[in-house]
Amino acid sequence: MNRGRLIWGGFLLSLVLTTGLSLVACSVQTADVPPSATSTPWPTLAPLMTVSAQGGATASFGPQLVDKYRSDLQEGVEAAFPLEGRADRPVRIEVIVLLGEIDPIITLRNPAGHQLARVDRAGAGEPEVIGQFQFPEDGYYELDLSTVSGTGQVGVSIYELDAAQLEGGGVFSSMNQEIQGSIRHPATYHTFRLPVQRGQRFDLSAMALTEGLDLLFDLYGPDGTLLASRDDNVGKDPYLWNFMPSQSGTYTVVLSNYDQNVGNYVLRVSPSESGGQAAIGVRTGLELAAVPRRSTWLTFEGLALDAVYIEARPATRGVDPVIALYDRFGNRLVAVNQYGPDQQEQATFVQLPFDGQYQVEFSTLGEGGQIQYYIRSIRQADIDVGGKIRPGMVAHKAEMEGTGCFYVYVFDIQGGELIGIDAHATGGTGLDLGFNLYTPDGYLLVTRDDVVGRDPVLDRIELTQPGRYVLAVWNYGGTTGPFELYVTNPAAPSLLPGTPAPG
Repeated sequence: MNRGRLIWGGFLLSLVLTTGLSLVACSVQTADVPPSATSTPWPTLAPLMTVSAQGGATASFGPQLVDKYRSDLQEGVEAAFPLEGRADRPVRIEVIVLLGEIDPIITLRNPAGHQLARVDRAGAGEPEVIGQFQFPEDGYYELDLSTVSGTGQVGVSIYELDAAQLEGGGVFSSMNQEIQGSIRHPATYHTFRLPVQRGQRFDLSAMALTEGLDLLFDLYGPDGTLLASRDDNVGKDPYLWNFMPSQSGTYTVVLSNYDQNVGNYVLRVSPSESGGQAAIGVRTGLELAAVPRRSTWLTFEGLALDAVYIEARPATRGVDPVIALYDRFGNRLVAVNQYGPDQQEQATFVQLPFDGQYQVEFSTLGEGGQIQYYIRSIRQADIDVGGKIRPGMVAHKAEMEGTGCFYVYVFDIQGGELIGIDAHATGGTGLDLGFNLYTPDGYLLVTRDDVVGRDPVLDRIELTQPGRYVLAVWNYGGTTGPFELYVTNPAAPSLLPGTPAPG
């Protein structure tokens, strides 16, 4: 459901950062206020004690209560709190109902706002607990509290655990490695760090070693963006095959257990295996898997501004083919899935943005079986769209003629220049356009789609990196028709596209 959220303001966040307070929110009541006579007992997970060799009791590195507070909750509203996290200190979070017949939900988000953990396992009036959570890195996170229904008050206790109590998580030192772990509490979240190079596909899998343990995981990019979630791909185990990273950096895997099941597991990463070299110019058979559902990818060499036509035709009843094409930097250029089972899919014209190796990926959304694929190469000399242009008030005209079109325009920049981009359909055909802008080193800088109606527009952007930029214009779905493209010179920002430049 849609939820309003009570988010801390800049002043309160500054207070957190300057005073060391770990939790602040408008709906908090202090722990010194006596609970109602109808409230349930506060969680009492006390720090553990050990006996020294001399017979004296000393505090161990067991759970340490670091914060305890209350929050008023109402249906449809999230109460949000900043929570300082340390990678070397996992936490336990307990929420109990103090007033009202409410059903609490605990959600923990990363600094990018993406959900890392969500617990809603008990019923109304019952406590919710994140048994153990390991932060990906030091920083401030967001703890959200909400209720499925009703209005009431909850008590929150946050415990810090010693890293020695953590029996999972870690850092992968290579792209062909496995790490074993153990989950001893319900609602446990183990965090793994994975250094990745863009354009290098990998497989990621978690396998339960204890009967009954049901695992799932999320994969986050270096910027904290959620990239993939997997659950029950092979039996109850999660598998992610053929993942293509478009950024280099450290990725984060958050592995958790479903329901009350605990036990041992192994998390493994390995290089993805290619299906081999793609056949060019000849129709070729290829087997696609549906159970478990995984893709098959093939490679071929390409030259910038050449183009390819790619076709996938089902040869087995029930196959629903999907085509995707990636460059050597991990950028997905096109993905075609216009029709249903037993129908041919095609990427009609994909102009290549860079020299180097390309990967064409085939999969099925329906039954498994055979397809016939066909790839035809088109040389730049035979192409009358795209190519090298110069920013200015010149209209570049072309036409999208089928599904999966991708036209490439390149231009050189000295660095520190502003440009504007306007691509718009003409002729009233219903053509739906978008465009991507890539940096000279192959990173996707910006994507625009449906800015003015269905047309993509970029008012102006400063290009600080000198070199050759790549602008790719594409069509959505099966929409076709003519269009015009302007890459404008910011030296004359008052001029509109189509207006003659002063002479």
